[in-house]
Amino acid sequence: MNLPWHRDITEGIATLEAQKQLPHAIMLSGGVGLGAGRLAEDLAALILCEHSVESRACGKCKSCSLFEAGSHNDFVRLCPEEEGKQIKVDAVRELVEFVTESSMRGGHKVAIINPVEAMNLSGSNALLKTLEEPAGDTILFLVAERQEAVLPTIRSRCQIKTIFPPRPDEAQLWLRSQNLEQSDEQISAYLAIAHNEPLKALRYAEQGAWDQQLAMLKGLSEALKREVSVPDLAANWSDDFLDDRLEWLIQWAEQMIRYESTKDEAMFSHPQGVAMLRYLSGKSHPELLFALRDKMLKEFRLLRGTTNPNPQLLCESVILAWLELM
Repeated sequence: MNLPWHRDITEGIATLEAQKQLPHAIMLSGGVGLGAGRLAEDLAALILCEHSVESRACGKCKSCSLFEAGSHNDFVRLCPEEEGKQIKVDAVRELVEFVTESSMRGGHKVAIINPVEAMNLSGSNALLKTLEEPAGDTILFLVAERQEAVLPTIRSRCQIKTIFPPRPDEAQLWLRSQNLEQSDEQISAYLAIAHNEPLKALRYAEQGAWDQQLAMLKGLSEALKREVSVPDLAANWSDDFLDDRLEWLIQWAEQMIRYESTKDEAMFSHPQGVAMLRYLSGKSHPELLFALRDKMLKEFRLLRGTTNPNPQLLCESVILAWLELM
C-alpha cells in the first residue's frame, strides 16, 4: 500500500519510467518512521509491473504475482542477515553479477539495498564499480536512513530522493485511519516524540512507548538521586527498546538545550519529565548540555553501526554521562 507522503516521489519515478529516463541508481533517504524501505519495495513493484495504473503496480499481472511471491527472477533484495549486522561483501558481489545478467522477462531488473549503511568498506567498493559503469536496464534503489553514513563516492553516483515528514495534520489523519484506540491528543503526543514520522508514531502507539518513556524518566531520576545503581538501571534499559531509548535521550538533551535559551517549558515533550529536565538544564553550563547531546549521538551511531556494542556497557556509559550533570 502506497503511503500518502510518498506520493510525490512515486509519481516522479513513474513519470521518468514512462519517459524511459530512469536513473540507474536512486538513493531513498529518510528516517525509519517515514518508510523508505517500503517506498523502495513499492517502486520496485511499480517498475516491474506489466500494467501499472496511476503510478501504482496493478497487483494482478504475472510480474506482480511473482514479486508478491518473492520469486521474481529480475528482482534482488540485499539486506543484513540479522538486524544490526553488516551486509556481507559476498552478497554485494552476487548483486554485481546480477546486474551484468540479462533480464529474464525482457524488462527492467531491480535491486534494493536496505540499508546501504550496512555495507562495510569492502562491500561499498565492490558496489562502486557497478555504479560507475552501469550495465543493462538494472535500477538500483539504495535505502539510507543517514546519508552522511554513506560513502560520498556512492552518494555522488545516485539520484537522491529525500522523504520528508508529512504535515502534522496529514500525519494525524493517516494515523487515525489505522484504527488506533488512542485519542487525538494522545496521537499528537506520539507524533511529537516520533519527530512527526507516522510509521514510528504508529509503532509507539501500538507498543505503549509513552509509558516506556515515563518509566525511563523515573529510572533516570532515581539514578540521579543515587536511589538505583547504574548497572541495575542499565540492565533495565538493555532491551528491545534500546534504539528508542537512545533516541529519547538525544531528544531530552536537545530539549534542555532549547529550554536553556528560551525558558519555555513547551520545549519538553513529556510532562512527567519537565521538573527533572528543567532542573538539570538550569544547573548545567550550556557546554555540558551540548557535550551530553553529542555523547548520546555518538552512542546512538555506535548502536546503529556494524560493530555490535555490548548493550549493558553502552547503557552504563550513557547513564554515567547524565550523572555528570549533577
